[in-house]
Amino acid sequence: TTYFRDEAPRTESGGISHMGTVFPDTPTLWLDSLFMVGVTLGRWAELTDDDALLAEVVAQGGVFAAELQGPEGWFTHATGWVIDQTPGLYWARGNGWVVAALHDLLRIQRTRGLTPDPALIAALDALSAAVVTSQDPATGLWWNLPSHPGDLYLESSASMLFAYGLATGWRYGFRGDEVLPVIRAAIAGLETAALRRDSQDR
Repeated sequence: TTYFRDEAPRTESGGISHMGTVFPDTPTLWLDSLFMVGVTLGRWAELTDDDALLAEVVAQGGVFAAELQGPEGWFTHATGWVIDQTPGLYWARGNGWVVAALHDLLRIQRTRGLTPDPALIAALDALSAAVVTSQDPATGLWWNLPSHPGDLYLESSASMLFAYGLATGWRYGFRGDEVLPVIRAAIAGLETAALRRDSQDR
């Protein structure tokens, strides 16, 4: 928490830099940080009853959504980085981290009797809608680039994150029953993919 509060480089909008102190003068947002940092600190705040820390972490979610979320609901991977992000090209696994992380932060707020953050709810409403509509109907999985289905490959890790995040959202009242068949199809698709890999390894 000392690093997060006092030492981490920040963007002008207050977002925590993914590259830490490696490039302190050029802070950059990567959506990875919402999971790697956000979930860790959110769970720590939950464990230690630190609602002030939780509020700071939740605020990061709002900053990242404002900076990285596009009109289609998806989050672009990074901003302020030396490699330009291609407009309209979105990474499934990274968005899976966002779906899982932000639903977990809302869960913590709700179970602690706090008002769930409206910015996170709005961001997740848009992202979850994009996730639901982009699921591959034949397999129940998601393409590595969900905005360009068929271009690369179906990604198990992203599919697991989407299923977990949507399930967390449903369990704690942030997603409706419309996500249940999506979650079930994803689980079935993951089981099929695992069995296929297992048979190939024998």
